[in-house]
Amino acid sequence: MNAKRALYEAAKQERITEAKVRSEIQKAIDIAWWDAGGSGGRLSEVPCKGVVPTPEELLEYLYAQLAFGGGQK
Repeated sequence: MNAKRALYEAAKQERITEAKVRSEIQKAIDIAWWDAGGSGGRLSEVPCKGVVPTPEELLEYLYAQLAFGGGQK
């Protein structure tokens, strides 16, 4: 499943817009990033084009971790 589809499905399930889902995920990313002292903590492991991952980048990363068993320690 790609990130766009995941956003669509979450919005449909929650009966809200995709923009609202994306906004809520972005808020969670921002909180987690800054709670880690601005270093991102585990979020810094997410491959991203910028400094902080986007909701789409995070969703793609999480899907890959779950689907392919990555990240198990």
